[in-house]
Amino acid sequence: MKTIAATILTLTIAVTGFAQGPGGRGGTPPTSEQMIERRIQMLTTLLTLDATQQQQAKTIFTNAATASQALREPSRAAHDALQEAVKGGASDAQLDQLAAQVGSLNGQAAAIHAKSQSKFRALLNSTQKEKLDSTEGLRGPGGHGGPGGFGGRPPAF
Repeated sequence: MKTIAATILTLTIAVTGFAQGPGGRGGTPPTSEQMIERRIQMLTTLLTLDATQQQQAKTIFTNAATASQALREPSRAAHDALQEAVKGGASDAQLDQLAAQVGSLNGQAAAIHAKSQSKFRALLNSTQKEKLDSTEGLRGPGGHGGPGGFGGRPPAF
């Protein structure tokens, strides 16, 4: 299961790279809808998705993006609160509580990602699953910790 999630995450990262356009990192970032469309195009090319699978995948990835978006601000706030507590010399108990909040939000993001990958995999026939599984070695820029991760930020010390 890790392999599938890593593969699809890698594909998502690669799509994000393509979505940046010819100028690289400059310019307007793609919208969530554009990234989903490009992701589906890439998966269609890789796995020969039919029209029904494409539509179902779009729904799955759109729902996941919406759920993940809802976690971004609380996650950012939790990370900021933890960093402020570190800078302010908070007690171990306070740091434990704030770190647990960060961990809970990261866990929710990981669950959203895993559920969407599981739902997507359920759409595939056995040949498509084998093809997806065989792409295990693909890595996009940044690997697991690169752009397109679960939305969490590492502590800034």
